[in-house]
Amino acid sequence: MAIFDPGTDSSLSSTTLEGAVIEASLLLQNHESTSAGDTPFNNIAVNYFTGDNTCQITANFPIAMSQNTNGEIVVTAVDYLPFPGYSAGNSPDFQAISLPGAVLELFQKLQSQEIAQNTDNNVNITYDSETLIATITTNTLPIRFSVNESGKSEVTAVEYV
Repeated sequence: MAIFDPGTDSSLSSTTLEGAVIEASLLLQNHESTSAGDTPFNNIAVNYFTGDNTCQITANFPIAMSQNTNGEIVVTAVDYLPFPGYSAGNSPDFQAISLPGAVLELFQKLQSQEIAQNTDNNVNITYDSETLIATITTNTLPIRFSVNESGKSEVTAVEYV
């Protein structure tokens, strides 16, 4: 089980890593669709499939690559679309200072959990060091659909790591 602690003052409220991944991705997709400007963004797509209870997310982000003092390559998402309302708060589970950074960091954590637990390979991340683009693809993040007491549909991430 991948518990996630959003801490206080965070823009995220999910308490599982799977939920935080979907929540941050949906926040970014919604922010892209409502952003004003000359160039509309369409770097992330979140799709739900009711027939097989899965969520599919695809994303292409600009990234920056640098080297830390140990000589290790560090990959960070470029804040291509500032979201003034975003805050990592004081979460012990993620540190990203931008919403694109949070999406990338959370996907990296979920992929690491998949590898460590030798479980389903739902997350794939590739980095192109020439074009400085990170590509994230998921095909089968498990989700559950329900209807709340007000009659509104709800989507909940199912824990699998």
